[in-house]
Amino acid sequence: MSKQQPSVLSDSAVALMRKSHRNLGIFLVIFLVLIAVTGILLNHTDFLKLDQRSVPAFIAARYYSDDANGQEISGYKSDGKYFYVLAGTLYVNSQPIVDCQQLQGVVGLAGQTISLCDSELLLLTPDQQLIEVIGAVMGVPDNLVRLGVVDGQLLLQDPVSLFSFDLDTLQLQPTNIRLSGAPVRQAIPDSVLLAGSVSWQQFILDLHSGVFIGNSGKWLSDLVAVFVIVMAISGLVMWRNPR
Repeated sequence: MSKQQPSVLSDSAVALMRKSHRNLGIFLVIFLVLIAVTGILLNHTDFLKLDQRSVPAFIAARYYSDDANGQEISGYKSDGKYFYVLAGTLYVNSQPIVDCQQLQGVVGLAGQTISLCDSELLLLTPDQQLIEVIGAVMGVPDNLVRLGVVDGQLLLQDPVSLFSFDLDTLQLQPTNIRLSGAPVRQAIPDSVLLAGSVSWQQFILDLHSGVFIGNSGKWLSDLVAVFVIVMAISGLVMWRNPR
C-alpha cells in the first residue's frame, strides 16, 4: 500500500485555500465564458460576416465618446454628405475612405468632391470612391490651410498666399480673387456618426481584449489573468495536500 504524502500545510491553511479557490472560480466564471465565447465568434468572422455587420447605435456611441474626449465631433457638409475625421480616418457619412489626420475643408467642383486633408487634395467621385491624391509632389503647397471654389475656380490658401489651381493641368498660379464662402466646420449629427460605423468584429475583438471599457478594461484583463494563475497554483497545492 502506498503511503499518503505528508501535508506541508495546516488544515486551516488548506481550508482557507479551498475557500479562496472556490470564490475566485465563481468570480472568474463570467470572464472566462466571455473570453471563450468571443474567441469562438472571432474564429468564425468570415462565416458570420462580422466585419460586414454593424453594432447598434447605443454601442457605437461608446467609441465616439472616447475618441472625441467628451467634445463634439465636427467636420464639413458637401452635396448633402458629412465629411469628418475619426481616429485618423476620413469618413463620408459612415463610410471610411482613407487615412487622414486633419480635415481642412471640402468643396464640390465639376461633379467631384475635393477634400483638403493634411494639406493634400483628395478627389472623390459622387459615390465616395477615391480618384486621386494631389500633394506637394504634384505642385500643391505643403502647408495649405483651406480651400474654396469661386466662379468655377478652385482656390487654395496657405498662411500667406492665395492660389488658383487647375485640376486638369495641375497649374498653380497666384491670384487676387477673394476667397469668400469657404467651407465652414459644423457639428456632425449623432445619427451620421453612429450609423454603421462600428462592425461586430471590432466590438467583439474589443470585448475579448477588454479594450471596450478603456484603460480600466486592460487592467481588468490583467487582473483576470493573475487570478487564473492563482487558481492554477492553488489547485496544484490542494492536489498536493488532499485533505
